[in-house]
Amino acid sequence: MSSYIDGALTVVQIFAKRFSYSGHFFARASYTEDRPALFAGLLTAAKFFGGSGTGKTHCLIAISLAACTLGYRTLFTTAAGLLTHLLDAKRDGTLSRKLQSIDRFAFLAIDELGYVPFEREATDILFQVISQRYERSSVAITTNLAFEQWTQIFPDAMAAKAVVDRLIHHGSVYEFTGESHRLRSRATQKSAHGGKSGAK
Repeated sequence: MSSYIDGALTVVQIFAKRFSYSGHFFARASYTEDRPALFAGLLTAAKFFGGSGTGKTHCLIAISLAACTLGYRTLFTTAAGLLTHLLDAKRDGTLSRKLQSIDRFAFLAIDELGYVPFEREATDILFQVISQRYERSSVAITTNLAFEQWTQIFPDAMAAKAVVDRLIHHGSVYEFTGESHRLRSRATQKSAHGGKSGAK
């Protein structure tokens, strides 16, 4: 997997000028190549967890772009954006159609799960999204919570256990550790300016 991520990061460098990350994008490669089952096989399910600023989102973007270049239809979204969209669809009576639309994506990348608390209605929909992809298509999630803390996301402990079981059955878990790159960058900038903050 590490070599695949390295390759994905190379893809990001190549396509950095073609894609703008705005928190939510739909994308598909405009060409097709010989597509080995490498992507689907390695990323049936993946969870990236760790503290803020440790690179989880960057890695997820890299893998999403790599999926696009391999010709896989990909949806990248934040958890908050996805669930807000689906809750609106439920109230409009179009939830079933929206779920079918999401199911047509070969790879679903959900960023920042656990950062914003959700009501039971939203987590029930999230359970449905993840469950319908089980053993059918790929999903990857970034979160700041270890699995044993997922009862903070799913109020129902049984639902939390069921989601975890589906994600780890054929999936992989990657922990991101270390200091936040944002804090490290900030400290470097302050050091370069002699410890002074900029003019107000």
